[in-house]
Amino acid sequence: MAIGPGPQEGVESGTVAGGAALVGAAVTATGANGATATGVTGPGGSYTITGNLTYPVILKAVSGATAYYSVATSAGTINITPLTTLALVVNTALANNLDAVAAA
Repeated sequence: MAIGPGPQEGVESGTVAGGAALVGAAVTATGANGATATGVTGPGGSYTITGNLTYPVILKAVSGATAYYSVATSAGTINITPLTTLALVVNTALANNLDAVAAA
């Protein structure tokens, strides 16, 4: 996955759910340039984040002790679920470093 040419204004939106929607979860998008944008899930677990980020972007949603992750290669609709977290964990280069990657 190549890093984009530079920061791009982008809108990430989607749903955070793990069997049930996570309402009130903190969602953070961290771009390849280290810039972050944040939001909070609303009714039905929906979120929208606008930021000037370099893609790819790692998304992290946290509610209490629950944390889910996803990745976006361009602006758009990105859901954050246990399955998107699993897809990143299967990538052995990221498996033990998701918090570090999300905080980079």
